[in-house]
Amino acid sequence: MMNYLTAVVALIPLAFSMPAPIEGNSGLSFIPSAEQIAAVEAANNVTAKILAIQERLGRVGCAGQSCDIADLSGSTGRLPKLRPEGGGTSDFKCIGKYNQAGLEAALKAPAVKKQPNGISGAMMGAGHAVGNLMPGFGPPDTGTFTGSCTKNIVIFAKGTTEVGPLGITVGPVLNMGLPRGWSVVGVPYTADLAGDYCLGLPGGMVARDMLNQAAKKCPDAKIFMSGYSQGGMISHNAVAYADEEARARVSAVVVFGDPFQGAPIKGYDGPIITYCNEGDYVCTGNFVVGAAHLAYTGSTASAAIKEMKKIGA
Repeated sequence: MMNYLTAVVALIPLAFSMPAPIEGNSGLSFIPSAEQIAAVEAANNVTAKILAIQERLGRVGCAGQSCDIADLSGSTGRLPKLRPEGGGTSDFKCIGKYNQAGLEAALKAPAVKKQPNGISGAMMGAGHAVGNLMPGFGPPDTGTFTGSCTKNIVIFAKGTTEVGPLGITVGPVLNMGLPRGWSVVGVPYTADLAGDYCLGLPGGMVARDMLNQAAKKCPDAKIFMSGYSQGGMISHNAVAYADEEARARVSAVVVFGDPFQGAPIKGYDGPIITYCNEGDYVCTGNFVVGAAHLAYTGSTASAAIKEMKKIGA
């Protein structure tokens, strides 16, 4: 695997195989029709082209304003060159709590190109209250790792409004699909809209603490950062803001419906594996939730599990 890899998987089946002959009691074999053969060959050609492009580029680039909001979060280590669409006083206060230099640069920068989905609220909606952000106030942003030291540890951040330690979509699927020797530990952050408008920074600090502690507690474990939706931003932020020693222990970052699609992570050169469905505007750095954003279980999660098992072997 390349030192830095982001694989963006569109809503296209990525693994078609020719139906195997099926032996019946009569001894006759099932022979696929010419149409079935053509369909499989066409799908495989598309898949081959997608994989070839990914291999050649090494990482897929940004979409919409995904890298602009990642820059604003501080997770890339770059000062913003463009000001993302949207944003209000409360949002800026929250972002400034964690990345004041980035916020000041963004406010002075020219605006991004008008976003194609027609919704200008973008990831940071104007006027969304996030509480009094003087020291000691605002969303909880400290965390504790309470997991076991298994061979492979996944620190997983659920999506906005999801309930339970792992949420109700991608997290439970990963937990059930990964084999013995793996543990999936949820990030207990406040999974609300205010966190989205603050670019996943409060939850990112919770996950950062968990990552730092897991790296010290479990020196022999491979650690994976993973998340869905807002949890994707949290995963980026956790690794970027972690201690250098803990960051070096991250075997892979695996994210679904990632608002920071295509963005690098400061100080991290390991694999970033991103699953973004075609038509998921959240992956363009815009808070526009549609059917595509809700479709990361099933084959997508299965593909992620397969990739994680390879890395964790």
